[in-house]
Amino acid sequence: MDISAHLSQSHPRRISCVEMHTTGEPVRIVYAGFPETHGTLLEQRTEASTTTCRVSIRTSDTLSHRLSVQTFPNRAALRFDPETRTVKVLLHAPCGLVEVTVPAAEGGRKVDPSRAVSFDSVPSYATALDLAIRVPASHRWPELGEPRSVAVDVAYGGTYYALVAASELGFPNGLSTRSGRIDIDAMSHATALLKETMNADAELQARVAHPEAGLSFLYSITVVDDGVGLPSPGTQGVETGLCFFGDHHQVDRSPTGSCVSARMAVALDKGKIKAEEAWTYHSVVSNAFGGQGEFVGRIAKTLDMDGKKVAVVRTAGTGWYTGSSTFVAEEGDELGKAGFSINHVLEAKGEHNFVK
Repeated sequence: MDISAHLSQSHPRRISCVEMHTTGEPVRIVYAGFPETHGTLLEQRTEASTTTCRVSIRTSDTLSHRLSVQTFPNRAALRFDPETRTVKVLLHAPCGLVEVTVPAAEGGRKVDPSRAVSFDSVPSYATALDLAIRVPASHRWPELGEPRSVAVDVAYGGTYYALVAASELGFPNGLSTRSGRIDIDAMSHATALLKETMNADAELQARVAHPEAGLSFLYSITVVDDGVGLPSPGTQGVETGLCFFGDHHQVDRSPTGSCVSARMAVALDKGKIKAEEAWTYHSVVSNAFGGQGEFVGRIAKTLDMDGKKVAVVRTAGTGWYTGSSTFVAEEGDELGKAGFSINHVLEAKGEHNFVK
């Protein structure tokens, strides 16, 4: 018996996914079976985070060559451009509408994996440049040494990032492996303390204010190192970043698309780049693989927003399929149907109160 086919066909409640990766960062596209959510995309994200163990933002299967209208009911509305051999897709993200350009083959019937996918960001901008963050004694880390403050840039690229040079944190070897192993554990510790410091300061919180309440928070501390990595052909410079993100301070293995938008907005404000100039952005993973998996960013256009110049950044990169998966909860599996997280279990006031 084919157990995979059996699970996929015999369970009325199942969640179907496509699995991908971008520079090693896993991506799961849930295209069927996810519980219905309501409201705006931000409201749906909040609802999903409080009613499921792990948030999965549903996106239509736009980057595959599936022909199923049930999977992607608006597929017929897509138009293949024979001159550029691309298809434009408008993707609703929590931060707003993002235009994705997908390289296509066979008249638009499937993706051309030999060319990069690109997206145009939401308007991106810096809210602080070279901001001196005073680090209290309770939050100092060993590598910081004598300095009592570190300089950071704060910028929005779809979410808020604090960008800090590795040398500012006390790591003179930065994100290069030429002088030895990158101490990610020590950098994680340092950036976690820096993030706590920034989140505890009301004045600093004003730097991450957004009209949408669900976007008014500091998502990431990203360590950056100018000049590290191999520049892609046709680009004017290169930079490596190490993005620590989220509540659990995870590491993004990819160069982080929305962070590229934030970093280019900062570089534009500082005069480091000009409009239409292209820059290569690496992660520690892409560097380890000889530059494969890099992102290339450029300023697609600038806009005036409330008297401030903001940037729309075009970021190009590649994603790869790794498989597909189907999740089910068998009849009688109450734990599987209810779902849980370890934190939920540890915080439970009584036995079984997390099972519905």
